[in-house]
Amino acid sequence: GMGRRNLLTIFLFSVFMGGAFSLLMTPGRPSLGSSGGDFGLLAAAVVFGWKHGDMIPVGARKFFGWGVLPYLVISLGMGLRSPAVDNWGHFGGLVGGGLLATVLEPDAYRVHRRANRHIRAVSAGFVIALMAALVWKGPQLLRTTVSSELGLHTRVPQSWSKEWTHGGEQGWRSPTGRATFVARTLEYGRPLSLDQAVEVVVNQLDAWGSPPDLVSEERVLVGSLEAVRLSVEFEGTESRESMEALVIPRGRLLHRLQLYSDDAWAWRYRPLADKLFEDVKLVMPIGLQAARRLTADSSQSSEVLVRLGDEASKVGYWTEAREAYRNARKLTERSGAHARAAEGLLRLYRDAQIDASVEEMVDLASAHPEDVGVQIAAADLLDAHGEGETAKEILRTVAQGNPSSFSLLRAMRERGMVLPERTDLSAPGHGEGLP
Repeated sequence: GMGRRNLLTIFLFSVFMGGAFSLLMTPGRPSLGSSGGDFGLLAAAVVFGWKHGDMIPVGARKFFGWGVLPYLVISLGMGLRSPAVDNWGHFGGLVGGGLLATVLEPDAYRVHRRANRHIRAVSAGFVIALMAALVWKGPQLLRTTVSSELGLHTRVPQSWSKEWTHGGEQGWRSPTGRATFVARTLEYGRPLSLDQAVEVVVNQLDAWGSPPDLVSEERVLVGSLEAVRLSVEFEGTESRESMEALVIPRGRLLHRLQLYSDDAWAWRYRPLADKLFEDVKLVMPIGLQAARRLTADSSQSSEVLVRLGDEASKVGYWTEAREAYRNARKLTERSGAHARAAEGLLRLYRDAQIDASVEEMVDLASAHPEDVGVQIAAADLLDAHGEGETAKEILRTVAQGNPSSFSLLRAMRERGMVLPERTDLSAPGHGEGLP
């Protein structure tokens, strides 16, 4: 026959090939057992019968070559009908066993023994080299799929399950449980600088336990926007963990991509982080696309123009936002949209590097003296220009007519001002109270 060493090589090689095919074709599906080796031996029996039928006793020929082929086909067919069967593992084992049986010769032929040793050595070397490559680069070879949120297009591992991860954020967890990936976009009241964005991410980890260790920080470009690539180590709930992060401030949005892993396995997942971060794309958010379409259809609607201004300022399109707010104010007077456009302009002048005359700022604030949102925005703008006392005076004035406005009380509290008396923050309509 083939010989014990040849059969052992065929079996082990078939098991490995079955696992490799299963990992490549169905990466998110767990696979156990050595059935790939069984199919490899069946494939070897078919090939052996075809090549060396003259060596097989007549009574045993039904177990080789054409005799065993129908059984092999039926076994594969039955597996295809069951979702619980790892058919790619079986097919990989079949390919591996058939391939080796084709090149190996029976050890009974002394002339082929040296060649057989070389083939077995090459097979073992191939298996070892491929296993080393999978250990080193395996996570980077994972198939990915696209995830999109507020203009952030990123790729996530296709075989990872979507669930709640670190800090109660929804993300993706690896089948082994050793790594999680989070792609998140949050809107803030003001644009964040790169340093502030880093502080947000690091403070998030700090809130979970001991202070994190910032291993590296690198400024990079994502499209035309400046971003920060971070490597951080911190104490997790059960062990020390590592985080690779890409942080992208964009207008009032903050895009965060974070890959967490056990610190001992960080070296394996870092290439995956490189792959996921390189594929990041920033596109126009759906909200801004919709606002632009509405503006094209209803350019004389102040409500639509205010919405366009809000969506454009959200992603840092300051010039477009200013134009939309200004056009909204030209269309109507003393309305809700007129006031919201004034508030939007005041906040835009606070946040953006856009020149605006003092006269325009004063006109915007004085046009709506009783509107809380406009007056708070005016106070914020004055604070940004170093006019803190004037900002407080504006808030005191508007508080006389709006003593129970939650947003106004919060703005006063942030500035250390004395709040109006007999204000019940727990009453209905006043939110959850001040922090």
